[in-house]
Amino acid sequence: MAWDDAVQNLQGAASRVFGREQTYEPDGLPSLTLPGIFRDQSVEVDPETGAGQLVAAPAIEVRRADLPRDPIGIDETGVRDVVIVDGTRYALTTWEDDGFGMLTLSLRLES
Repeated sequence: MAWDDAVQNLQGAASRVFGREQTYEPDGLPSLTLPGIFRDQSVEVDPETGAGQLVAAPAIEVRRADLPRDPIGIDETGVRDVVIVDGTRYALTTWEDDGFGMLTLSLRLES
């Protein structure tokens, strides 16, 4: 088994074991259910000092392979994807790729 395949298998198992089903609504596409690891707080790191700070900013980790396309965060036109967790709607603000097939989607309560 190739390294990339092994990493994908491990990520899929981690999402199924530690995650739970979320509804993902990609702007302009049909909604889908996918496993994700949700947290209602996250750590932001100051790039100058390297110090971490706990912030009340929800985020969800998902496998890139589970999404129909790259996520769309909020832009000047208001276009964005939405994640629904336990009935609460969150707008996707930004996202980060870990380089190994997982994405961290930063969220905020939808207004």
